[in-house]
Amino acid sequence: MKKFIFILTLLFYTNAFAVSGNDLYELMNSGSKLAALKYIQGLVDMQTYIKNSDRLISIKSDKKFEPSLYICQPEGTTYGQIYDIMNKYLSDHPETRHQDAANLLFGALSNIWQCKL
Repeated sequence: MKKFIFILTLLFYTNAFAVSGNDLYELMNSGSKLAALKYIQGLVDMQTYIKNSDRLISIKSDKKFEPSLYICQPEGTTYGQIYDIMNKYLSDHPETRHQDAANLLFGALSNIWQCKL
């Protein structure tokens, strides 16, 4: 598990591998919409896995689960809806597009669907 978290840290905090908001917005508004959708799907799935793992660890240990660190989209939410939210967010906030797309995605979604478990 520690190795997995280390690899995720490298992927999301090493600028050489980071996808920017500009990159994602360009994908979303070109012929590569499927690539953008799959990128978003991967980020949301990863966050769900980490959230569920963190929740399980907190049950089995004295570590407190912090739901406010995660998003909790309503049941029935589609990746297409999340795609639309992100496309609108990037369109409405061009001043932030130079930032990492993952951070922008979770920032936009946490404003809408912050966990309150």
